[in-house]
Amino acid sequence: MEKGMKMKTIINVKRFLLILILLGTMMMTGCWNRRELSDLSIVSAIGVDKLQDDEYRVSFQIINPSEVAGKSSGGGGGYSLPVSVYYGAGKTIREATLNVSKQLPRRIFFSHVRLMVIGETLAQDGIKELFDFIERFYEARLNINVLIARNGDAKSVIDILSPIEKVPGTSVVDQLKLASSEFSSNMSSEVVDVIKMIVSEGKELSISGIQILGNPKSGRQQTNLRTTEPKAMLAISGIAVFKDMKLATWLDGDELYGTEWTLNKMKNTIVTLDCQQKENSLDIIVLRSKTKLHAKVTAGKPSIDIEIKEEGDVAEVRCGLDLSDPEEIMKLENAFAEKTKRMVLAAVQKAQKARTDIFGFGEYVNMENPKAWKKLKGDWSTTFAEVPVNVEVTAYIRRTGLVTKPYFYKK
Repeated sequence: MEKGMKMKTIINVKRFLLILILLGTMMMTGCWNRRELSDLSIVSAIGVDKLQDDEYRVSFQIINPSEVAGKSSGGGGGYSLPVSVYYGAGKTIREATLNVSKQLPRRIFFSHVRLMVIGETLAQDGIKELFDFIERFYEARLNINVLIARNGDAKSVIDILSPIEKVPGTSVVDQLKLASSEFSSNMSSEVVDVIKMIVSEGKELSISGIQILGNPKSGRQQTNLRTTEPKAMLAISGIAVFKDMKLATWLDGDELYGTEWTLNKMKNTIVTLDCQQKENSLDIIVLRSKTKLHAKVTAGKPSIDIEIKEEGDVAEVRCGLDLSDPEEIMKLENAFAEKTKRMVLAAVQKAQKARTDIFGFGEYVNMENPKAWKKLKGDWSTTFAEVPVNVEVTAYIRRTGLVTKPYFYKK
């Protein structure tokens, strides 16, 4: 019995020692590669410009953690600014980044970058090789949102302080998402989307623009955060259209919305119609839209059919229209469909004039007839400019609101 007790005690001791060894091993290896916040310069947005001496200028919007964390009020809240902007130049993006890092007491950290802004001059010169650094660098993510600085440079955009969101880079990304989901007034593009378009055959590049409204110099000062009417703001503005990876033109208004419809990216917007000989007197909110593209090749010549089905609600009426009348609803649906068709054709004609296939018509021709595409792709920009495009739109009015007749209706 004594012998059995001794054996049991030895086994328990061995188990205890084994547990201690395992716990010690876990504690030694758990945080071997940790990086403290106090050792990092966290980048929220990047701006890239082209200088006159053929150098790149890179601007980094770096978060000030002490001003962002623990503050309940928006727009910076404290005595210091929520972000600082550092910039440097170099023959390559990497060299410019190293020159920026020499100005900082902490290591630059890229894993939280949400926005990349490209200056208009750089976009005009060409951006084909611009994304190699981001794709190759292990810290950078491919879901970074990309915008083109319209009528200006990227650094000026990165400099602007946002009155509502503490971090301007985050504010712009939220603007971009809202403009896409609520108004369909932009082309939301991430780095991975841009790279896919660059390597694609039969589709050119298109990226949303961002523009400074107001005084850029005042926009980078703290006073811009402490006024009911900011001196400078950032607004999503138009779609930049590229040809051979170089900025060719901008799309606005009907051309912009027509592009969204053609690319099947229309989510929600307002279409304004004429009513009873009164211009722009009735608004329809687009609720749902579905676009299908079909390519045909006849005797070696391609053509494109665009089929759109959409639904909407009446949002506002400023004419004496009786919406309880089925005939009036039918007329309204036809006008809705016709307005959509005009916007789509306006976008197609603008792209054809610029000879840049941002819709991917070439991809559909390739899927329909690969043999014909091999002959066409060599001079597709010229062929695209003359491709016949047929648009058919079917529109439905689902709801007219709480009233069918406006209060000023007269029979």
